[in-house]
Amino acid sequence: MFSIVGWLNGITAIGVFIFGVLFGIFFIYKSKKTNVTLLTSSGLGIFFYGLMYTSPFVDFISIVSTNTNMNYALYGILAYMWGFPLMFSIIYTGAELIIPKKKNMF
Repeated sequence: MFSIVGWLNGITAIGVFIFGVLFGIFFIYKSKKTNVTLLTSSGLGIFFYGLMYTSPFVDFISIVSTNTNMNYALYGILAYMWGFPLMFSIIYTGAELIIPKKKNMF
């Protein structure tokens, strides 16, 4: 079964997955309600960061329920397929904070 470190790792993965997805959806909802575009990209970044923990979450659940690990290829696919959307949304958010859209002064 698990050691103390395995249980802490699994519970932390579940927490990051659930809170990341929930807070991401909440921020996207609030941004649509208040019409703030920067909050949308931040919410997407938080949502995709939570989804990066899909494979540790699924692996922990599979070990607890069946006592076997999931396939390593599936582990990598589930974990890192969210990397590009995560980086795109975070880079977009950072670029908007560093170089905001300039207003026309004429």
